[in-house]
Amino acid sequence: MPDRHRFWWRKLPHLEVTGSTYFITWSLRPNVPPLNPKERKLVLESCLFWHQRRWAVHALVVMPTHVHVLATPLQETHGETAKLEELMHSMKSYTAHRINEFRGRKGSLWLEEYRDEMIRDGAKMEEVYNYIWENPVKDGLAESAEEYPFFWVDEEFLK
Repeated sequence: MPDRHRFWWRKLPHLEVTGSTYFITWSLRPNVPPLNPKERKLVLESCLFWHQRRWAVHALVVMPTHVHVLATPLQETHGETAKLEELMHSMKSYTAHRINEFRGRKGSLWLEEYRDEMIRDGAKMEEVYNYIWENPVKDGLAESAEEYPFFWVDEEFLK
């Protein structure tokens, strides 16, 4: 199956429900080298740029080849809820442009994001958080998520 269709089954139209939390993942294209620490920091900061303005980020990890975010789009001042597609497009366009500048290259960097799922209950929320938390440890990048500089969690979320 060609790469561009790798996640076709996850790109079905999704209903965005105001106030719902989503687990979102996106990855580098297979031909793109992994992100170095400077690039991972850029992606982390980009994801957090809209935190508490357009979306509430609950947990986030930027791995060398992919990103996981647990977040809730927020209602904006004009009464509409921020759209995930707009947020993702903004973050991915900005980070791709900057990373390509660093690398002296052009071309596509990210695969299309896909939503693993809308979180429907507390048990699933905890399961997804644990999955995000375990990523750096599982991949041997840190002894714990707290030691991994590209992991972020909203302390309020943990309460």
